[in-house]
Amino acid sequence: MDFKLTNGVADLLTIKFEYLKQASDTDLFLELIPLHQILLETPAVFNVIYKSLIELNNENKNYYEAEKQIAEELKALKERFIAMFPELDDSNYQTSFREDDPTSFLNTDYLFTFKRFDNLLNGVITGLDKCTPVERPDRYENQTLIYKAINVLLGKWSTAVNDHQDRYQDPLFQQYFVDQNNLSETYNYLFRKLINYHRVSLGAEFHLLHNLIKEINPEPRILTKFEDLYDSPQPYVLRPLAYQPIRDAIYKGTTPDPEQVKEVRQHLDRMYYGILSGLSQNLLHEQVVLNFKTRCMWYDKERIRGMLLDSEGNLIRDKEDTLIKEMARYLFDNGFPVLFHIQTENLQTDLMDPSIKYPLLIEGKAYKTSCKDELLRGIAQLHGYLNNFESQHYYIRDAYYVVFRIRGPLYDFPTEIITNRYRIIPVLIDLGDSSVSGSRQESQPVIIKIEEIIQEIEKQPDEDAEPYLT
Repeated sequence: MDFKLTNGVADLLTIKFEYLKQASDTDLFLELIPLHQILLETPAVFNVIYKSLIELNNENKNYYEAEKQIAEELKALKERFIAMFPELDDSNYQTSFREDDPTSFLNTDYLFTFKRFDNLLNGVITGLDKCTPVERPDRYENQTLIYKAINVLLGKWSTAVNDHQDRYQDPLFQQYFVDQNNLSETYNYLFRKLINYHRVSLGAEFHLLHNLIKEINPEPRILTKFEDLYDSPQPYVLRPLAYQPIRDAIYKGTTPDPEQVKEVRQHLDRMYYGILSGLSQNLLHEQVVLNFKTRCMWYDKERIRGMLLDSEGNLIRDKEDTLIKEMARYLFDNGFPVLFHIQTENLQTDLMDPSIKYPLLIEGKAYKTSCKDELLRGIAQLHGYLNNFESQHYYIRDAYYVVFRIRGPLYDFPTEIITNRYRIIPVLIDLGDSSVSGSRQESQPVIIKIEEIIQEIEKQPDEDAEPYLT
């Protein structure tokens, strides 16, 4: 990535977001459309946003996995409760809800039964649970099925406590209370953690902007017959009402809702600073790697070559390790405490700093003869390595493929290799003899095309991919 270009992107974003601050409330919503295009069409910005969307997805996945575990623990708690108080088991409670009689859904007795508890954990929504709240709940007002099931269990516990005060000293009674309380507190913590993450996540902010753009001018729903209007659970005429004031302001000239405008502006501020933070992090990574390249080629070439060659000019074994250790020391001195030859399950990479939010991953390769096919395989296998890391719930978006040339042809790599989910940045460090240049050079640079790299990546089965090590 070119630093001047990246700084230019940051300047462009600053100008755009400053303009949005000055835009009128009505113009603000229309100006979101070109902003959305800029964010998607600028590679440096898109990389940051894409990374944040992956992180958002991973946070959601972790939360849902935790919910599944809590649901199983709730079922176990119910069984323990019934074992202590069998007379309170109403799992077979008979409901009388009828779709043709809305008043039948008003049966409040059902709300406190184990029948409802079981339905909630099994995803069966009936009775008052099918009704939509009159007012939009606060973001911290938990409306999940798990939370409702916990409340049923807590209600049952309150009944048991009132009816069996003589059992306060029973160890089973006390342990059940401790386990139930801990599970409830754990779930509340997980829920608030997720909501807090969504409130400050760049991925969540972009997701909101993306949905808002879609709702400003919704895609038409083409009807084939009149009855189609009523077949959908959400007909075109009943688009989410939260967006209707925005459409009215744009198309009918009404005054936008001040609170809605204020909320949108707050989201834009968070998005702006989130993108700048991501760009800065990428720059820190690339700058330290490229500074190491500059140091090697301008100031340290003879010293490093002396570390690699014996007295007769032959390469010493394990040359990559020598170079990677040198790079590790440089990164450490510049604030990146990388791990050397980190091992995770069946995978091993050369350098990695797992202490930062966006891990710094570097794979090294040195060569002394023509080895284009080897270098291509190395990139492909590094890509497979990233896939394996993601399957272990450790997402790494960017990786550096640092190639040290000691002798042999110069290879001209693409500036970056972008696939569906990852970005690999090749960095060639030329440690060749400075006296061999121009017409005396062994051969002209060999161009490695992006098409060749993608073709090699497609040959690698993701599930068997391992890092390419020599």
